[in-house]
Amino acid sequence: MKNQPKVSLIVPVYNAEKWLPVSFRSFEGQTYSNTEWVLVDDGSIDGSAALCSKWCSVDSKKRRFVRKTNGGASSARNVGLDAATGDYVLFWDSDDEQDPKAIEKMVRGLPSANGVAVCAIRRVLSDGSWCDIFTCKYHVVEPDAAIGEWLGGGGLYGSLLEACAKAIAHR
Repeated sequence: MKNQPKVSLIVPVYNAEKWLPVSFRSFEGQTYSNTEWVLVDDGSIDGSAALCSKWCSVDSKKRRFVRKTNGGASSARNVGLDAATGDYVLFWDSDDEQDPKAIEKMVRGLPSANGVAVCAIRRVLSDGSWCDIFTCKYHVVEPDAAIGEWLGGGGLYGSLLEACAKAIAHR
């Protein structure tokens, strides 16, 4: 991909010590290279901060670690936004494991400089069943309807969740 825009990946971290090693491998396995990772520790009381600090110290040009007092994931994301320098922002949870081409697919799927890419991932239920619903299908919606469609389960995202629920029910 020529002229790759820089993507800032903001990761709120709170007591995620047991998931971070897998998430870090997923971060490192991404095929899209023009990224910066902003890990924001939200007052963890386990070993999360130490793991994040160590991981970020390996490449301080592309990895940043910020600590803050506990205020919740949204406040951690806002602190990450203040620290981000990318052309685009992607929110990534500290327990996420993504397809290696996830960022590449999202960037490729952006319709314009003002676009938003929302991609679904593997949904794992409490009983251990799961359904892969990763996709970055191109979908256009008017800005006023986008949030309602996404939160209300309509459109592409709702269709994916519905398909996943049906697949799980038939296992």
